[in-house]
Amino acid sequence: MSRDRTVLSSRELGAPLPGEDLSTEWSDDAHHWLNIYRELVAFQEGFLTRLEMHASNGRGGPTLAEAIERARTRLEVLTRRRELWRQRLMELTGLEYDASTRTIAHGGRTRRLSVREAELLEVLLYHPGQHFQADQLLRRAWGGYLLSPEQLRVYVTRLRRRLAEIDAPCQLEYRLQHGYALVPRQPKPPTPLCAP
Repeated sequence: MSRDRTVLSSRELGAPLPGEDLSTEWSDDAHHWLNIYRELVAFQEGFLTRLEMHASNGRGGPTLAEAIERARTRLEVLTRRRELWRQRLMELTGLEYDASTRTIAHGGRTRRLSVREAELLEVLLYHPGQHFQADQLLRRAWGGYLLSPEQLRVYVTRLRRRLAEIDAPCQLEYRLQHGYALVPRQPKPPTPLCAP
């Protein structure tokens, strides 16, 4: 996956922020940078929306049109950098996901996901560690479809099973009052050789 980064020019990717290093070997760093770019993308989307609202009201003229174009370009750059960090995080964790075939892989094991399982995983992959209440997850994964929380639980159970089948380095957890999140799997404590 690291080869994908070389396909785009440095201009298309934008300048890295101070301290940003895509060659890091620390998944915590990749997670941190992914969160930073997620927030920057969200901010830029909101900023662009405000500019477009002003333009639709007939305000601003050519100057506003130029600002909108710059905001769109900046959003594209930030989105690309967010994607680079998402890919880097997946490289570091060893989890592979191919959206075109809806397959997940880890440690030589591969499983194909159903369309709904893949849609759920994609939301969680783009927001690792972020918890979503059932209604939020239903809207993000299947915005146009009316699925119940019970149906969500069915897909969560299926996706958990698929992740376990490949011994994925992450798990889909549920925390009361917080919701669902894709989080790194905690290593099992070593078994003591003898009782104390």
